[in-house]
Amino acid sequence: MANVLLAWELGLNRGHINQLLELARQLTDRGHRVALCLKERPDDLANLPWPVYQTPLPDQSELPVMDTPMLNFGGMLKYRGYENTDLLGRMIGRWLELYRETGADRVVADHAPTALLASHIAGLPAFPLGVGFHNPPDTRPMPAFRWWMPSPPRVRLREAERCVLDSVNAVAARHGAAPFEQLSALLRGQTRLLRTIPELDDYNERPNDERFFGFPLGRGNGHWPGWPKGTGPRILGYLQASYPGVNEVLTTLGRLNVRAVFYIGGGATAEQRRRWQTERLHISDKPLDLAIGSLECDLGLNYASNAFVAQMMWAGKPLLMMPPLELHLMQAKRIEHHGAGALIDPRWPPERLQQAIDNLYWEDRYRKAATHLQERLRAWPDRETIVSQMVDVIEKEG
Repeated sequence: MANVLLAWELGLNRGHINQLLELARQLTDRGHRVALCLKERPDDLANLPWPVYQTPLPDQSELPVMDTPMLNFGGMLKYRGYENTDLLGRMIGRWLELYRETGADRVVADHAPTALLASHIAGLPAFPLGVGFHNPPDTRPMPAFRWWMPSPPRVRLREAERCVLDSVNAVAARHGAAPFEQLSALLRGQTRLLRTIPELDDYNERPNDERFFGFPLGRGNGHWPGWPKGTGPRILGYLQASYPGVNEVLTTLGRLNVRAVFYIGGGATAEQRRRWQTERLHISDKPLDLAIGSLECDLGLNYASNAFVAQMMWAGKPLLMMPPLELHLMQAKRIEHHGAGALIDPRWPPERLQQAIDNLYWEDRYRKAATHLQERLRAWPDRETIVSQMVDVIEKEG
């Protein structure tokens, strides 16, 4: 019997928790002990059957101001405090205490680089879990986030990693652990549990020996209200209230010749939902059943979250995307590269947004590209099999 700690450190939204809970259930069914370490815990998960710990996180005031763009994953770690050896050392100390308290003998790290460093120091096998963005290619230096643009000189990418690597190795040395020869080695773990397929990988290239497990799609157990009456393209939407442009795009969408059903996560209020809703735009107060919605809709609108993109591609439907963050932009550019979607600006006037919708609805090239990705995605195992294969790896290689 193994003692498995499932840890989530960085990133936003419920998807991180959901994928850890799936692993927790299968690990428990196979007789293993499980503990969770979560960045945040929604109120509806107050009574989980496993012990839950708070992820060690630095205070926001301890993190550096972002004064230059993040070129690659090393640059992102810089702005998570990784150049500050004392801060990183304190975080590692708290992770090591957590490992001792839980009795963990292996760690699954969902976008959790500090948990991976602590596992290296503690000599515990660790399994990095997540989509492509969370698991950059194992190269020196790691590639630029914006792969579709002319790459920055390698010296700039190496420089973005050098100080971070020095700090990581200094903390490792304090505990008598071996240094890393390159920063990407920090993210290798025992085996990476890469939850995507090559066509949806946020990076456009990675070494050929990297194993992909497939993208486990949602269970389809949400709410489905049906479509508003009328004519026009049926649009399925999933947005976050805290992201920029949500008010603008919904206000504009409500004036167009469409039938749309949206869910707005991230704390949208009842007053906001009332303000956005029109006869043609329904704003659900409950998470939507994307399995139904994706099959019935004509196209989707989202900020290019990996889960929503995969669900829409599984249904063979093109996407309009308004990415707010670097990881969303990377995914959006992959879909644009395949021809299965287009980027929009939420500040566009009604006539321009209507034109973008009409393009995706009427031009066959978008649907053909989405159908091609549908064929590729459906060639991979189903959700339960993917999760089971990951648990096999955790058991056998731990």
